[in-house]
Amino acid sequence: MINRLVVCIAGVIMMMTLPGVVPEGAAQTNAGSAGSFLRLGLGARAIGKANTAPTGARDAYGFYYNAAALPMVSGRHFGTAYGFLPLDRVYHYVGFATALPPTAGIGVGWMATGVDDIQGRDFNGEKTRTYAVRQNTFLVGFGNRFSEQIQVGALFKIIRNDLDELSATAVAVDVGVIITPFEWVSLGLMAGNFNGEFSWDTEGVYSQGTTTVNAIPVVGRAGATFRMIRDLDVMVEYERTAKGAVVYRAAAEWHPMDMTAIRAGMADGEPRFGAGLEYGFLAGLDTALDYALAFGRAGEGPSHYFSWSFRF
Repeated sequence: MINRLVVCIAGVIMMMTLPGVVPEGAAQTNAGSAGSFLRLGLGARAIGKANTAPTGARDAYGFYYNAAALPMVSGRHFGTAYGFLPLDRVYHYVGFATALPPTAGIGVGWMATGVDDIQGRDFNGEKTRTYAVRQNTFLVGFGNRFSEQIQVGALFKIIRNDLDELSATAVAVDVGVIITPFEWVSLGLMAGNFNGEFSWDTEGVYSQGTTTVNAIPVVGRAGATFRMIRDLDVMVEYERTAKGAVVYRAAAEWHPMDMTAIRAGMADGEPRFGAGLEYGFLAGLDTALDYALAFGRAGEGPSHYFSWSFRF
């Protein structure tokens, strides 16, 4: 136990003191970049841990964070998620993941996000009509275990972005690796959003239309999951985007008794909390209910996320 705690603390210190990243990251931000909806996270379990999920999870949500987690999926998983978000935002998800014996796994999903009641105005500042924007993200992930210690995966994200009469589509790719040097620690590496660009063509809509390309920043994430004791997992993670924005994350998940979980995490100064309940639903069908609370930025208001998943 003491050795594990020492390794965990050393990992946190090493990530927090990487040379050159803090000064630059403090001055950089992802604000204004395309793909902000992808940074909301997926599933109440991971969101309750402030999206600290370097090694994913063995369910219908975890491959979103690291597709290398798919070989660890046991059986078949079906998951749904819904979010009650402020600022007229929309969030819901449905997905499926299954093992592909003997060493692989596959996951598919659909995440819908957007914003309603966007007030339009003319050149004089007068109100016109309201608009809505929608992003439909289709996920296809595959992972394979090459040894007891190494797993590799890839995730393809097909994203359609709709705004009134305009639409743009992007295809982004993530790749991930999970290394398990010891039974009680797993290391996760992920690089994502490769090739993610929206090309907006307004020439057929406006008299002075043009073509504009908005790129989703490439992101890299590295972290570790530590099994401190039998019922407690601690996670740390470091994220950096191509724009130079840096985020540090840390979280814990505790199972105080059978079928229950309590979660907490911190990312970029924002705390998150969550809880979960697992139970037998029908013969051969297990289910899990999860909840997460995100306080949001100042003036934004809290967000509530719910997930309901099944294993069969």
